[in-house]
Amino acid sequence: MEFSHCTYDEKNLTLHDCRATRVSLEDGELVFHFPNGFCIGYLHPENPYRKPIMTDVAEVRYHLVHESPYDADGYVFDRKKRGKAIRWDYSLKQLMADINEKGGQLEFLYQYLDGFCRIVKCELWFEKRPYHRECELFLHTDRVAYLWNNLREESLSEI
Repeated sequence: MEFSHCTYDEKNLTLHDCRATRVSLEDGELVFHFPNGFCIGYLHPENPYRKPIMTDVAEVRYHLVHESPYDADGYVFDRKKRGKAIRWDYSLKQLMADINEKGGQLEFLYQYLDGFCRIVKCELWFEKRPYHRECELFLHTDRVAYLWNNLREESLSEI
């Protein structure tokens, strides 16, 4: 899909509470597809409304440092009785299968950056049990592209 807007400046952009419904690995980039877009803050130069606003269909492209699927991995967590959790290794291959083949959605919550390592706190949602699982992704990335076409004026009242 072609997009009319692209920025690498992450100031005034957020993926918080946004859900990706498709993920792919293309030319060394991990690509997340957001059918309902992501949020652009009121200070972003392309936001004329001076209020946070959502984009339409969007993509976020994480350029992987070594252009390898080994630059992306993570964990999912199972909650057990008495407040304990079990952490399971979660590969990029499994993430892609859960989203692209099983209809899962990846909800982004928070991102933390330390040099070339980005930690993404997220929730993986399913239509069947376990319905959702907490997860963390570790991405070795040197740049992130945010792409979209239009701002959704109707979203001004949603945020």
